[in-house]
Amino acid sequence: MPNPGRRGCALVFAAALAALQCACAQQLSPRVHEVPRLLAEARAEGLPADDPLALSDDIKASVAKHVRASGSARERIRLLEDYLESRVRFEYASNRTLTATEAWRAGRGDCMAFTNLFVALARHVGLNAYFVHVREVQDYYERSGRFFVSSHVAVGFGSGPDARVIDFSRELSAWRDMSDWRLAAYKTIRDVEAVALYYSNTAVDRMLAGASDDAERLFRFWLGRAPTVAELHNNLGVLLNRQRRFDESLSLLEGALRDFPTFKPLYTNAIVAARGGGQLARAQELVRRGEALEQDDPFFRVVHGLTLYQMEDYRGAVRELERARSDRPESVAILAWLTRAHYRAGQSSRGAETFAAVQRLAPRSPIVQQLVSEFPHLARRGDGNPEPRESERK
Repeated sequence: MPNPGRRGCALVFAAALAALQCACAQQLSPRVHEVPRLLAEARAEGLPADDPLALSDDIKASVAKHVRASGSARERIRLLEDYLESRVRFEYASNRTLTATEAWRAGRGDCMAFTNLFVALARHVGLNAYFVHVREVQDYYERSGRFFVSSHVAVGFGSGPDARVIDFSRELSAWRDMSDWRLAAYKTIRDVEAVALYYSNTAVDRMLAGASDDAERLFRFWLGRAPTVAELHNNLGVLLNRQRRFDESLSLLEGALRDFPTFKPLYTNAIVAARGGGQLARAQELVRRGEALEQDDPFFRVVHGLTLYQMEDYRGAVRELERARSDRPESVAILAWLTRAHYRAGQSSRGAETFAAVQRLAPRSPIVQQLVSEFPHLARRGDGNPEPRESERK
């Protein structure tokens, strides 16, 4: 079943796992002793401890040739943008969170990789650059049957009316210089929070690779040092749900909802935890609380649909899953659950149609075989009418 996750272009598992607002009104100290100290603590505990903003000597020499440290701040920003466009030719690549050095060498990465690189280069040439975070700007995507939602990070310069944001755009595979009313969507964050977002993504990658113990240690380490990063609470909740530690997950996520009441993935994953722990009334209460906030979130609709499916309200499940499908028509996972719901609701012809869509989109996916195992008549081509057998509810 889906597990939403989130990353920061910063990945956060939003309940379907699954990978980042203050108009930059204040400028934070760009680099204090806090991050090196915390990385040293992580290293002492045997955790990954690379500084995401560290630059190799060859990169420092390369940018120094292109950007004159003696020029005005505006001129240095212009030259740095030109350097990244002409020398590095940086391109967008989803789900590639890299350190500054890795991003420079690869010439591609997600918004966090770009921001790590731009902030590190800017500071090297004497610019007071900082991180800004946008939870309201989210991107949804699916990988291997799991859903992900990513928030967004960008680069900030200056403060007050002189504030500027350089935002890497997935759509344009380029950056945009934002200096108008849209800055109100961006919130300045400390380096510690930016590093915590980076390592939250790292922990998500570990979890997906099957190294759940390592991932949990990373989540808990940075959660203890950067509790203001909602993505850490959310992603640890996903990990606990994946391990069927539902009561522990629900306690964590409900606590986070008190601090981050508008952070959508928390509702989705809390519903998963409540449902997994058999607290269906609690799950429905969470649905009611989150519904107004999440009404346009396709993954919230998926989880609500699965809650109704588990409660054997199959027609209600169809309704919610159809709404999710309208937003994500090529999601194989949504179509698979919609197939199940249609058949359980006695809607055989519609179930056959959605199953055909699953086959068309992912003919070799294990999801196809799972559906055939649950509904053996699907193996008989063209026969969508026989009643399905009762299968184990998942």
